[in-house]
Amino acid sequence: MNLIFKEDKQISGKLCKAYLENWDFSRNNGSYAKGEDFLSIHWEIAESSPDEVRFHVEAPTHSIDNELNLIKSKIIILLLSKLIEIKNRINIGELKSGSRLTKIDINKSTEVFKIILDQKNIMSTAKENIDQVNSKVEDIINNVIEKFSLDIKNNGMGSTL
Repeated sequence: MNLIFKEDKQISGKLCKAYLENWDFSRNNGSYAKGEDFLSIHWEIAESSPDEVRFHVEAPTHSIDNELNLIKSKIIILLLSKLIEIKNRINIGELKSGSRLTKIDINKSTEVFKIILDQKNIMSTAKENIDQVNSKVEDIINNVIEKFSLDIKNNGMGSTL
């Protein structure tokens, strides 16, 4: 599958995001900006840190939507159990655990892990950097998401595409 790329302008600069069709969901036109009715699983690179390819899982906080937040938590826990397998495949940089892992329920966005690319493996664009990392672990991520596809569907979520 081909990654879908989007750029957002942030206060700190551009943010390049990438996801597969089966990684981004919403219902009732929900979104991250609205804070409800969304589940987003994606890679991102901030313009300020072009060597860091970050993997995020995002959903409403538990006070807004406990069910979607619980699905997010379960996806994160299963991904964390796969970190050794992911690390064994990442030979282009250093794998580090993400931020906010202890506050999944009160944050919309959770960085599960990030890959800090070795200097020699940094490509000229964020898209190329995301592509090279994703190509090494996409199947692991897809297998994790697939385990929750019924839960996602039963919550009325559909692909954003």
